[in-house]
Amino acid sequence: MPYSDNIIQYPRFPSNLIHIAILIAGLAGFTLGAHIAFLVGFDYSLGKGYFAYIQSHGHIQLIGWVGLFIMGVSLYFMPRLAHFKIDLTRRVKYLSFYITFGIILKYIFHSALPYYTDAYWASTISFMTLLSALSILIGIGIYLSIILRIAIAMKNQKNNPNRDIRIFFLLMIFGWVLYGVSQFILSVILYTNNQTILLPNWNLFMVEIFIYLIILPISFGIGLRAIPLFMRLPSIQWNALYFSKIYFGTLVSYFGIKLIYQIIDDGYKLLPYLNTVGLLKNILIIWFVYQLDILLKLRVPWTDTQKNKWIPHKKESRKEYPDYGEFGRFEWLLKSAFSWLVFASLLDGYLYFALLMDIPTELSKDGIRHAILLGFTTPLIMGMALRMIPGMTGALRLKHPYLVSWIAILVNIAAFTRVFPMILPSFILENTPKGYENIMFLFGISGIVGVLAIWLFYFAMRPVLKGNRLHLPKSL
Repeated sequence: MPYSDNIIQYPRFPSNLIHIAILIAGLAGFTLGAHIAFLVGFDYSLGKGYFAYIQSHGHIQLIGWVGLFIMGVSLYFMPRLAHFKIDLTRRVKYLSFYITFGIILKYIFHSALPYYTDAYWASTISFMTLLSALSILIGIGIYLSIILRIAIAMKNQKNNPNRDIRIFFLLMIFGWVLYGVSQFILSVILYTNNQTILLPNWNLFMVEIFIYLIILPISFGIGLRAIPLFMRLPSIQWNALYFSKIYFGTLVSYFGIKLIYQIIDDGYKLLPYLNTVGLLKNILIIWFVYQLDILLKLRVPWTDTQKNKWIPHKKESRKEYPDYGEFGRFEWLLKSAFSWLVFASLLDGYLYFALLMDIPTELSKDGIRHAILLGFTTPLIMGMALRMIPGMTGALRLKHPYLVSWIAILVNIAAFTRVFPMILPSFILENTPKGYENIMFLFGISGIVGVLAIWLFYFAMRPVLKGNRLHLPKSL
């Protein structure tokens, strides 16, 4: 049905948000990360801006790359889920302006701040960094004002708890509020105290908030509804509402204990409780992936329970998938994403177990964090975008489906070469010829491979985002 200017309908897909997200990632987020990795991997001088670069890179990736993708997909997906018609055209324009403006300020001024020691210039640049946080906070506020209206309209599915994902969206809303407000507060502290970086411990705390209260809940929520359809997985026969309540309670306990641990002087007394809840958090994540059955495919797919008979003259779809190859091998991205999530959760779970039992370990939280953000989140975004967005924009298929395999290979090479140098035990490197030299080489090239992956992804997505229907290649 065509859109009308006079009748409020479901919102169009906000392609501009996705377009901006990929460009931010390609021009700022991934490239800044590649610069940092190259300096470290090939033993160049890190310079005054090293820690500011790290924080800018992380914030740009979370808000500009992951955040804008979450916003774009949820603003299309949630109104339809709630049967809520709304006109978002103007608000999406304001949202994209404030987020993009804030990201540009962050990229330019926070990265430059350590190099200016003159009081006037340092104060001016620091203020622009604060303005960046304020602009992003306004953008987040606009987004949440929309999402809250839609969330309120979502119906209680008492008769079908297997499909009730409201708590996941509630967690996401909490996460956005906490992250946006805290980044603004940390930027105020940076400005008033003449600092060059945000308070490190609190900044990392908020990165963890973003991962476990925003990325994972929205991945679980949309994943429960969409991934079984795209991958011919089993239908959801377990109580998703009950699981979401347990996850909610676990995360509230985890971050509540961690918050008190960071505030009070004798917070170390809470470490046994923090490590126990941290271990439980990872068990829940692994259990979710097992129940989704995306990796092992142990149970029959939802199509086997359908009553419709097979039509002999109908064109055969790909084996085990309900498409004809018009989206490429998107499943490589989705399967690898959840493999990385299980891997990261196993490592993180072992880390908390080791701390609980006083077992010595060299495991790096930084490595685990990159396994989730680069190994899980980036392939998941790419795989879901390549499979979902063609239908949302009206393109219906990819123009170059063969590129998807290369995107999957490159992004997984980038994740491997970034994560494993951070987590390999020292005794392995010490007993391997040129162990440290070779591993640092891999770390140094990881960012370059990531940049190649994101630009190849942009090349694959650009025709889709234009919204014109694409014809099916003759080879499919």
